[in-house]
Amino acid sequence: MEFILASKSPRRKEILNMLNIKFMQTVKETAEEIDVSINPQNNAMSIAYQKAYEIAKEYPDKTIIAADTIVVIDGNILGKPRDSEEALNMLKSLNNREHFVYSGLALINLEMNIKIVDYEKTSVIFKNNSNNILENYILTGEPFGKAGAYAIQGIGTLLVSKFNGCFFNVIGLPINRLNSILIKHFNYNIL
Repeated sequence: MEFILASKSPRRKEILNMLNIKFMQTVKETAEEIDVSINPQNNAMSIAYQKAYEIAKEYPDKTIIAADTIVVIDGNILGKPRDSEEALNMLKSLNNREHFVYSGLALINLEMNIKIVDYEKTSVIFKNNSNNILENYILTGEPFGKAGAYAIQGIGTLLVSKFNGCFFNVIGLPINRLNSILIKHFNYNIL
């Protein structure tokens, strides 16, 4: 089976490489607009579907994999910080609290007439980090380009006390959910 990862995320690319899935990576710019009138999981699934469908139109015989990850606290969706001040505000809002990470996952193969959209949810709890620690973390540059301003797979893991659910979901690609979809709808098992 031929796969296309509809994402420019180096983390999603690393995860698929780790799983030994042969794929090519391409992306078409789509508007990743959050609709505050719908719930977080539907936001993530909608954006993932848009990403996958745009690529599927160009490659109807390939299986497109797309994902979108969002961070939610107190019903508010945290995007990617634009600057250090916004990153600090996001990290302070997460500090010493539980929040949720949702990843929408879309797999499309137009030739096979298969369009699957699903999501994963993981709970993450931050430690009670000092402002100095949060500011030092921002200086690493890691918060930029990351929803919620942290990377659990990087040095940002030092901010986290625990999580409940799929670790890879927090990184951006829930591999157990992906494997289940591949087995059920594409007769393809990663193992």
